[in-house]
Amino acid sequence: MKRRARRAVIGAAALVVVLLLAALVVANWSTIRDHIEAWHFQLTRETTAIDPERNPSLDCARLKGSESSQGRSFALQGVFGVLTCSGYSVIHDLPERALHERWVTWPPLPKDPDDIRNFFAGSSWSIVITATDELAIRILRASGYRVLEQRFPRRAW
Repeated sequence: MKRRARRAVIGAAALVVVLLLAALVVANWSTIRDHIEAWHFQLTRETTAIDPERNPSLDCARLKGSESSQGRSFALQGVFGVLTCSGYSVIHDLPERALHERWVTWPPLPKDPDDIRNFFAGSSWSIVITATDELAIRILRASGYRVLEQRFPRRAW
């Protein structure tokens, strides 16, 4: 093969590779953007990782909180506990004290006019619910937290 022909073939192969890579990036841009955001989050902040529990107990899916006329409130640590119980790794940049003091809210149940609790408008009462990982993620998103679900790589280090 002549030099000019060889250069043309190599140039055409390189162009095909570049076009394929560009098509893959465009097709999977949301996943790539989430990974870049997760790596940036972990590399620019002091983060703490909570690894999933190896042998979760039956009680770890229970979410304890309080309910009032404004909604249901749960401790942030409890919501993270449900996620780690479900096999998720949780990476956050909150100080340890904030995990115990911060509460996340979930909208109230629809009003039932016959419910005696509607009589006590300013009061709240304790609740315990069995939560799934989907519910914990929805609670965090409803409270304004950004939730990124990474599949690969699992950690940005």
